[in-house]
Amino acid sequence: MTTNCIQRTARMCVLSTFLALMAFSFLAFGSASAHALNRSSQVAQTATTSTATVSRIVTNKLGNTVFRPNAITVASGTPVKIVNKTAFDRFLVMNGGLFRLAAGASITITPTQSQQVSICGAAGKLTITVV
Repeated sequence: MTTNCIQRTARMCVLSTFLALMAFSFLAFGSASAHALNRSSQVAQTATTSTATVSRIVTNKLGNTVFRPNAITVASGTPVKIVNKTAFDRFLVMNGGLFRLAAGASITITPTQSQQVSICGAAGKLTITVV
């Protein structure tokens, strides 16, 4: 009877460890959707037919990563170009998606409604107002 109790306890420990590893793997690797990361290439490949409004990602005097300018107003359908002027890759959050922007690279979006772009791990936010 004691052997059954020990075996049952050992099985529960193994099962609990397995489930914990599965949960950790899902959170670590499954939460960053590959679909969201692939959308960045679609956004970057959009053709610009008119002059784009440019906002740059820079490091300010305090060492914070910010947008310059941090607020812009554009007409609907006007391209907005975001240029990463820092020495590091940055992850941007916009429209519920996560986009990787390499150091020195740029991404062009064409907003049709007002939105906010955030830099992951930094206080920088870009407010795009569409009129």
